[in-house]
Amino acid sequence: MQQLTQPSSLLVSAVFLRDDHLDIRFDGEFDEEDFDIATEVVLSQLAQVSILEKIPGADCHNVRFRAQVAEDFGYFVLNFEVYSQSCWLEPESIDEQPLLEVICGSLTGN
Repeated sequence: MQQLTQPSSLLVSAVFLRDDHLDIRFDGEFDEEDFDIATEVVLSQLAQVSILEKIPGADCHNVRFRAQVAEDFGYFVLNFEVYSQSCWLEPESIDEQPLLEVICGSLTGN
């Protein structure tokens, strides 16, 4: 399992729980070079994270991962888009949607 540490150069400033995903905002802008840092910032707040796949693109980046959420394990995708400065986290299946509320609390410290 990969140990993740949170860098201090980019921080999560807000997280919004939507119907089927979490919108994640950072305290600054990110670009293609920041995808790994931004990924670590988000995933370092979760327990027992295993990155399964990184899918780089020209202006988008996706990270598939498995994480322990409460007593359950779930599979998720963390998405970044440079042009819109968007970051969102979505479950891989509808069965994992209820876990988003717990992840939201982990990311916001609640």
